[in-house]
Amino acid sequence: MHHAGGSTAIDDFNPDNRAWRRFTTTTVEHLDLIEWTREDGRPVMVTLSDLASGDTVTLAVMDSLEHRDPYALLAATVDGALAAHGPFHGGQAAAGHAPLLAVADPAVFATGAVALHSADQPNLPDDAWLPLPADLAAAAHPAPTDTTAAAVVVLLDRTRAVAAAIGPFRNRAAADAWRPALDLDSAVDRLVVAVHPAPPEPAIEE
Repeated sequence: MHHAGGSTAIDDFNPDNRAWRRFTTTTVEHLDLIEWTREDGRPVMVTLSDLASGDTVTLAVMDSLEHRDPYALLAATVDGALAAHGPFHGGQAAAGHAPLLAVADPAVFATGAVALHSADQPNLPDDAWLPLPADLAAAAHPAPTDTTAAAVVVLLDRTRAVAAAIGPFRNRAAADAWRPALDLDSAVDRLVVAVHPAPPEPAIEE
């Protein structure tokens, strides 16, 4: 249903927002739902009606936010062999893959979601560094892999027990060629770690 106004809906509302899509597809299982939209299709309000009593409530649509920053899930075996999985859209999606990975690969001992910083931005911000358990920081090394596989560069400061990730790169050679703008401290090791593709996002039934 179209609404002539639309002042309550921001211009950059994303109708493909997964929370919005899940809300509208699951709500209709229990309530009658009417969407009020602008001429460009962006939602303004939704009216929910209880089928049994006829009670209704109308909610204004204010904004949307999508987590699309690339993240990887670092996974380590008990001896410190590192692999990466991803990229994922946002840290929550990366962390959410950890239980599935643990079930699929019993060798996985520890995991951590880490932001993937673009190779086009060689100056790493201070918040790029992810704390690691001290024993993992001391033992971490790249797991053996095919050199043609996608890869990330993991900068590992064993002294401070922190790591940062850059990429992804199309293969090991491209990862090997990347260098930060500033020289790294001698305590920082540079590991090239294979990236295993992230599983496709589950579809939301329309």
